Amino acid sequence: HHLRHPRSGAALHTGLWSVTVVAASAVQAEVLTKAAFVAGASGAAAVIEIGEAGAEFMLSMRLTSEPVKFFV
Repeated sequence: HHLRHPRSGAALHTGLWSVTVVAASAVQAEVLTKAAFVAGASGAAAVIEIGEAGAEFMLSMRLTSEPVKFFV
């Protein structure tokens, strides 16, 4: 991903491998995707549910050395 910590410039590590959001518009989907990624694995679903009624999303995360797991 390309999201960076504003102070250090280092890549954000939030426990998420990727976030995909489908919303009413591309702008809404983009904003919700970034907000969910920053919120991390524990807060992403709440961010999306608050941000856009009816938005669909998929979160994926890597758990240790196991294969990537997807949650829909």
